Amino acid sequence: MNRPVITLTTDFGTRDSYVGAMKGVILSRCPRANIVDISHEIEPQAVLQGAYVLYTATRHFPTDSIHVAVVDPGVGSDRKPVAVSTPSGTFVAPDNGLISLAIRKHVEMLDTSHSDDGEATDAQQVLMQARLPRECRGVVLDDPSFWLPDVSRTFHGRDIFAPVAAHLATGVPISKVGSPIEKLLVFPIPRSAEGEAAGGTVVHIDLYGNLITDIPADAVPDEPTFEVAGRRIVGLSRSYSEAVGDLLAIIGSEMTVEIALGNGNVAQMLGAGQSHLKGMCTSI
Repeated sequence: MNRPVITLTTDFGTRDSYVGAMKGVILSRCPRANIVDISHEIEPQAVLQGAYVLYTATRHFPTDSIHVAVVDPGVGSDRKPVAVSTPSGTFVAPDNGLISLAIRKHVEMLDTSHSDDGEATDAQQVLMQARLPRECRGVVLDDPSFWLPDVSRTFHGRDIFAPVAAHLATGVPISKVGSPIEKLLVFPIPRSAEGEAAGGTVVHIDLYGNLITDIPADAVPDEPTFEVAGRRIVGLSRSYSEAVGDLLAIIGSEMTVEIALGNGNVAQMLGAGQSHLKGMCTSI
């Protein structure tokens, strides 16, 4: 019998005991769990960056995997803890847009917008409501019998999300761990009609200093111009080596626009750190 797969994506880092505590909770309730770390180096409170990293990894996992994601600046507030079962896997996370990209092909975007002034960094961006289709099932985690006995106001990753994931991995149906919900909060997905401009956000700066945006390849016009941090880039490159020493735009491995420095580090050149993830990159 295969071991159940549980992945972890957080902004906790590895300096403290937070990740270890979550793993201990999971293994105490599901000793057979195969725990896989996706990343614990999400910039603190960078929900949109976490959504991007979660999506790029989880879509390659077996569809019966359980993905726990905790980038949660609203912990302790009235934001909802949720679990969502989809044909691509089950996600356990706060309802703050963190699982947006991972489940985007399964949801129907609605017009209603939502913002939470109490959250920091990119969590302040407007979120949209999305409806779950019939093939998905979502619940708000409101049954404390599946939590740790004493729940803190600051560590729901350990006290709520980890034990719920462990129970799901042992075979507890998702319908048992909470009350049903039909809608979630998600980040809007950039789109453009023919002849119109497409705006997008730098959602991640990778190890090489490339600025990865959420502008999808199918939103880029035939003769694009990109603007980022006051710089203009004309056209798309086919490889990083086409413009050695110069800024370039390229369609990356996740089929979104990346801004790069040919064989260099564009983040260092522009002085852009992860704290600048909200910088806009506009395709014209």
